[in-house]
Amino acid sequence: MRDFEFSDLDTILHLAAAQTASPSVRVALRVARIGLRSQRPLVPWRLDDEVTTAIRQACGEEPSDQLRTSLNDVLMCLQGDVAVSVIADKWKIPYSLLPPPDPAVELAAFRPGRVLDKDSERRFLDHLEMGTPLEVILRGHLWVEAALLRLLAEYTPRPTHLDKARFSFAQRLQLMAALDLIPTGELSAFVTLNKLRNQAAHQLDAAIGGDEEQALVDSLGPQARAASGLDMDEHRNQPFPDRLRRAIATLLVMVDGQHRDLLAIRERERFYHLQVVKVLEQRPGHDRSAPSL
Repeated sequence: MRDFEFSDLDTILHLAAAQTASPSVRVALRVARIGLRSQRPLVPWRLDDEVTTAIRQACGEEPSDQLRTSLNDVLMCLQGDVAVSVIADKWKIPYSLLPPPDPAVELAAFRPGRVLDKDSERRFLDHLEMGTPLEVILRGHLWVEAALLRLLAEYTPRPTHLDKARFSFAQRLQLMAALDLIPTGELSAFVTLNKLRNQAAHQLDAAIGGDEEQALVDSLGPQARAASGLDMDEHRNQPFPDRLRRAIATLLVMVDGQHRDLLAIRERERFYHLQVVKVLEQRPGHDRSAPSL
């Protein structure tokens, strides 16, 4: 298929995901859309068994007969039995009324696998498992702070000037929230972790117990709370300090995710720049020996 046909197919999957009432179908269609992009920045679109399998799963689980028939048409298109243009005409794609873009889909193909390497991840988990709850807070805070510093350094053109400013952890959090590096709704958990760290570090008889654990869990924003799984039955009644460890790990993973999203945005910009260059090189009379943009 040509690039514009892939684009039409992706738009159809986007519309189907917006129309379905089934969460599992929505997830399957998201997997398919990510699969179509998975070879970027090498190629714009890719079709493989993973994409077909995801669409077939969505087709099998879709409760609506009409939408299920439409998804089956998409499968026939992938098999070469029907032209993409025929499917697109059936959908009458309303480009002016498209659902909003899904950031997870748009950035997925450009995200690096991890920012924190495997050895560092293993050390982090070891630090969470060893020592008293007070030590878990102190070490966990250090890990989260280091991740925040890496993210801020990646975002700013001249990070050494930040070092000279000697911001406190609390000031750095507010700066990162202002720059949208930390979602506003997720800020409170980082603030609470810092308060617990200060309590542990500056009070001679400080102790970290169930109340402090619950305070950190309660401060998690909606995104962190969902990612942590702390509301699931198997984690809701875990013994102290297991939920404390899980909350701290969630904060580190969130910062790592923000860092990877930042790198993905830059990689996507490079990809689109190369696509523009490629298009311009096809125009009549273009001197292919001339330097690119």
